[in-house]
Amino acid sequence: MYKIFSLKKDKRKTLDSLLADDIVGRQTIIYKNAENYGGKDDSLFILIEGLPDVFSRIAELKPEGLDEVKNSEGIYKQIKNEEDEAESGMGFMFGQ
Repeated sequence: MYKIFSLKKDKRKTLDSLLADDIVGRQTIIYKNAENYGGKDDSLFILIEGLPDVFSRIAELKPEGLDEVKNSEGIYKQIKNEEDEAESGMGFMFGQ
């Protein structure tokens, strides 16, 4: 399961607190400049992949300024394609 959230860049402490959380911080978390994916230039998109319990934990924490992005399938595909391309490029560099 995944969700994509939006967060203003000036609220970076919110992201740091999520990364520091014992449960949330163990998940796959990728954050990107939102403007590269059709979002606002003053925001980040944060992709979190994990079990449904993780999203319950995020709701408990009530992180300031973190908003779920609805209809985020296109953003998810773009981010995952970039990650896959980066991984295959590293394999090529190291002969794998």
